[in-house]
Amino acid sequence: MSPGEISQSDPHDKSPGCIESAKSPVGETRFPAEESISSSSRPLVVTPVLAGLCVLVFVFMILSKISPIRPSTEQLLHWGANFGPLTLAGQWWRLLSSVFLHIGIFHLAVNIWCLWNLGELAERIYGRAVFLGFYLTAGAAGSIVSLAWHPFAVSAGASGAVFGVAGALIVTFWFGDVPFPRRHIQITLVSLLAFAGYNLLFGFITPGIGNAAHVGGLLAGLVLGYLLHRIGWRATVVITLIVIGAGCIFLARARGYVVHEERGRLALASGKTDTAVDELNKAIFKKPTAAEAYFLLGEAYLKKAQYVQAETAYRRALALRPGANDARYELGLVLAKQGRPQEAMAMFREMQKNEPKNPIAPLGLGRVAMMDQNYGIALAALRRAVELNAFNAQALYDMGIAAMHLQRYDESIDAFTKVLLLQPRNYDAQLKLADAYRDKGMPTEAQAAYERARQLSPNKDK
Repeated sequence: MSPGEISQSDPHDKSPGCIESAKSPVGETRFPAEESISSSSRPLVVTPVLAGLCVLVFVFMILSKISPIRPSTEQLLHWGANFGPLTLAGQWWRLLSSVFLHIGIFHLAVNIWCLWNLGELAERIYGRAVFLGFYLTAGAAGSIVSLAWHPFAVSAGASGAVFGVAGALIVTFWFGDVPFPRRHIQITLVSLLAFAGYNLLFGFITPGIGNAAHVGGLLAGLVLGYLLHRIGWRATVVITLIVIGAGCIFLARARGYVVHEERGRLALASGKTDTAVDELNKAIFKKPTAAEAYFLLGEAYLKKAQYVQAETAYRRALALRPGANDARYELGLVLAKQGRPQEAMAMFREMQKNEPKNPIAPLGLGRVAMMDQNYGIALAALRRAVELNAFNAQALYDMGIAAMHLQRYDESIDAFTKVLLLQPRNYDAQLKLADAYRDKGMPTEAQAAYERARQLSPNKDK
């Protein structure tokens, strides 16, 4: 099972009683048998506390009526998940809070099982303080790498920290700095390598697993294990703090644009187009190759009816991401709004030729033809769009309008009826259905449809 995030042996055999706590001539750390391995002398403390905190957070989530199987993105963010636009905006505590947060009970169970097995061994070998430091550092490192890799992904889970513990143990067993016979060292080392290799491979081939956190945690654990072996824990702490701080500074510089891009997205969704334009331009200033920021900027300019600026933004988005059909679709609509429908239709026809199974191309062609009042071309294109995607309410609605203009009332009524099956509270579709019944000469059906439209009207209570 994979813990997901949603992410040289000594030449002589050694018996547990023959190793003393000491420093080698080159400064590596040895772990005392009496204080680190004996299960009877020192009970586990850190491992059960870490596991208990993960469980406790999950219990509180359930008590707040969050789904134990699939919590929503908003709920995860509320409870401290790692998310670039929030973490990089100053909520750096999410680097660690996300380590104790899990995306459902199965995610929690797998990570707790791995933590308990690896944590028990690591706590007895390194001691409580060092083990806790390794765990938290690897968890933070995994979160940092996750942000660097996928800054807009919402991630959570202990897997980065667990991989870090595995990495530190791999180095420790590789150098043989444990009071086990050589044969036991070799077996444990092979098991640790198999654990890391299998779970990394599983993470790469399984959608939804944040393998970036796994990689970041594992690398951090390998480095920490090596530093502890070579220079001791005090110097390791200093270097770790410096590296983590430098990583956060680098991350803020390299991925800081996501803060403004997300603010622009939210402003756009709430109708604050001026704020959206300002924030998205800030994102582009920080990262001139941010294709999504250009796409959102084009949408903001389109809502402001600034079509020239919208065209420029969409073309820039397409230059950065040529396969972005959503940007190409919006660009076609912008060209039509600027009085260039033939140019837009030519673009959609070329797109349809290159991607005959893509429903966006005939939808765009149909909508532009509608704007040009070329209803014959529009109806044919929209029929094709519906053939490719029967659940496209926009294509069905536009097809109904085009059919009405061509006095094909049966087809119009059928199209609007299908829209209402997909969107029962679509006022515009209900009103157009009533118009189609009226124009066809079906007054009873038209009257009933008008009454339903009145019930759906946004001005009903005004």
